[in-house]
Amino acid sequence: MPTDRAIARDLEPVAGRALRDHLRKARTWDPDEHRPRGRNIADRHGIHLVAPIPESDVGTRRMLTALALLEHDLPAWHRALCAAFGREGAWGAWIGRWTAEQGRHAIVLRDYLIGTGIADPAEFEAARLARADAGVRRPAADAGPLPALVYATLAHAAIRTAYRRVGARSTQPATERLLRRVAADENLHLIFFRDLTAAALALAPDAGMRAVAEVVAGFRPPHAALPGFGREAAIFAAYGGYDPTVHLTEVLLPTLRMWRVPDRELGPDGERARAALDAYLDEQAARCRAGSALPLAAAG
Repeated sequence: MPTDRAIARDLEPVAGRALRDHLRKARTWDPDEHRPRGRNIADRHGIHLVAPIPESDVGTRRMLTALALLEHDLPAWHRALCAAFGREGAWGAWIGRWTAEQGRHAIVLRDYLIGTGIADPAEFEAARLARADAGVRRPAADAGPLPALVYATLAHAAIRTAYRRVGARSTQPATERLLRRVAADENLHLIFFRDLTAAALALAPDAGMRAVAEVVAGFRPPHAALPGFGREAAIFAAYGGYDPTVHLTEVLLPTLRMWRVPDRELGPDGERARAALDAYLDEQAARCRAGSALPLAAAG
């Protein structure tokens, strides 16, 4: 079985091609395009940026705050990816580009929260510093290249889904436009990690399937780790931003199909991992049908 170092090395040509494809597709944009400037002042697209999100729209306010704090976890993510893949060659180039694009999300979301009055600047900064001081970690992302790729894929699928759902339900055109823009970036990041995971499964099928089974079973959406959000799980689910059924049907199952998990040829170790994964998915589907699945914002 290839070692972690060998897997990262053997995947580097694939990472280089995926990076070039990403650079062809990615759009450079300026966070200033979405910065609130004052009431009833239209931006260059003729959309009023400032209409405050009503206090009654709890789902949008909570989800935007959660997503903004998550985007500020960037240093922890950067460290994990560098540890898994190194800082040189195609991997280093990808990590640098990915970090720059994710940093843009952190900038624009914070500016939007403060500019629209959703978040108090001092309170948001205190929350950001508290998370940094606590040393936010994603254990699966720290466990080597295979778990890191699986986890990064699922995390990007989850946060892209959250951005799309919150944006689609927003009553404010500016909010919807902002979240659509960020979701488009997250989708390109998802494609990179999803395709690299597929290549890893082809390279090391049994070890890859074991990583998939372990990460899927232990995965919680990124916002589940936010302090205080457990008690607001019902708000997230009722609003439709992200609940267990969405997680299963819009994140897990489509991703596993893209990886051809059901029909990959495996050895005995990989078959056992796939059987465990199938059992987990069947259990989650049954819980969703019964309405007894653990609220995802309360997990982790």
